[in-house]
Amino acid sequence: MKLKVTSPLGCYNEAEFKNVFRVYPPPVAGYTLDSTRINLKNAVINLVDTSRTTTGRSWLIDSLDFYFDKELRIQFDRPGWHTIDLIAVDKYLCTDTVQARVFVYENFTIFMPTAFSPNGDGTNEEFKPVGQFPDLEKYSLSILTDGVLEFSRQIRSVKGGTGKCRMKAT
Repeated sequence: MKLKVTSPLGCYNEAEFKNVFRVYPPPVAGYTLDSTRINLKNAVINLVDTSRTTTGRSWLIDSLDFYFDKELRIQFDRPGWHTIDLIAVDKYLCTDTVQARVFVYENFTIFMPTAFSPNGDGTNEEFKPVGQFPDLEKYSLSILTDGVLEFSRQIRSVKGGTGKCRMKAT
């Protein structure tokens, strides 16, 4: 490094300094995780910090929870997208961050009847889907005969129908 100085009185001097600065490589954050898509019934993932040239770390889960372990086991209690950040720190307090997103899903099963008989006998009175379908608010129903569309409708409720209303094809 070369330094040149001029005083307010006009005096000038310069000097050269060797080995004043030393540049170190930055930390490199990294981690492994079991999966990026997991079922809510067993929503547990294992995280392992694989960062290089670091002395510490901070895990940040959904911008809410902090952890400092090298290996971590997290259980999610709600479906949807979850963000996992790892902030790696070296001995000079330099940082690097890596992020991953995990999707937690609920089981989804749906069964549709092939027929119903709204005749008041208490059996097969409603035409509606049954199964596990969290947050399902509407669905489309199409009836085909030999590949030809006979009926199509967007249904806005999963409560079912009794056949007591007049339905027409759209």
